[in-house]
Amino acid sequence: MNYLLCLACAILTFTDTNPTVDAAPYEGSNLRSAVLLVELLLAAAGDAFIGYEGGKKLRRLDGVLCEPSKGTQAFGYTTISENKKYFHALINAEESSPNTPTFVYLPGGPGVSALGATLTLIGPCIVEADDLTLSLNKFAWTRKANGIFMDAPGETGFSVGSTEASMREYVDNLYKTLLEVISKAPHLRENLHLVGTSFDGSTATLLAQKIISFKSQSGIKLRSLIILDGFMSPVDMYRGAVEMARKRNLLPQKTIAKMVTDGDTCFEKVKACQPTGSHPDPDPSACQEAANFCRDSLLDPLKAASISQYDVRTAPGLEHKYYKLITGT
Repeated sequence: MNYLLCLACAILTFTDTNPTVDAAPYEGSNLRSAVLLVELLLAAAGDAFIGYEGGKKLRRLDGVLCEPSKGTQAFGYTTISENKKYFHALINAEESSPNTPTFVYLPGGPGVSALGATLTLIGPCIVEADDLTLSLNKFAWTRKANGIFMDAPGETGFSVGSTEASMREYVDNLYKTLLEVISKAPHLRENLHLVGTSFDGSTATLLAQKIISFKSQSGIKLRSLIILDGFMSPVDMYRGAVEMARKRNLLPQKTIAKMVTDGDTCFEKVKACQPTGSHPDPDPSACQEAANFCRDSLLDPLKAASISQYDVRTAPGLEHKYYKLITGT
């Protein structure tokens, strides 16, 4: 998202609070993509989704994030309530067929903009290491599949509004947005796949359940649920931190002994925040208390010893020493 912010800052120096942006003078797909990103930012603050063509203001944005791509790209908002709207992007496959699959990508967090993965991992264009150059992504998922990307929950990315109070509300709003996208492109419902990363492994699972429950009304044919590095069970993650520290002798035995004791307290606190028969949604305050205690007691000891929780061979921030993400491998 640093790329988005840098582009926005660069272009906004040429605008005022009620700008009229003419994309024609900007040469090169990078700058045209930059203009699109600024228009997205401006649209997020207004009631209409505004674009420009030939110097004329439009009610609908027809720009693209990746101009060299052959697949059509569309962007818009779904109004959730008077003060909340979800941003969504539809990037159609470059190579389509009668049974082209469609995936819904949920990036995790919660609170991570879906456009981050669109521009760095799976979208038609990726940002190069210089943070300035857009290049075609030969490993793009959107080469052979349609991609639906949504910024959620709350004010994530280009979306507007407060963060939802429960997972139930979050999933309901995702479902509403998905239905609106599909209503404008009915073919997307025929071969749908959900992809949930990290925290959104849980979100995607709940969304899949809702899609299946309302299949007769929506006509959506959900073919698969894909979970990438899913954050499905906090208790197991925290327990794993203790086991890793103990079995690999990462910390002094006294510290590990305290982590074992604190682990029992952590598990009880996590249990206390879970839904019950009388309270179908988790208790936010209890969950926050559990998250704070478990992090401080079971993860921070590693950090204090300059050990990365993502790669215990190195210090925090130096994970790239042993691991480099190369798209397509």
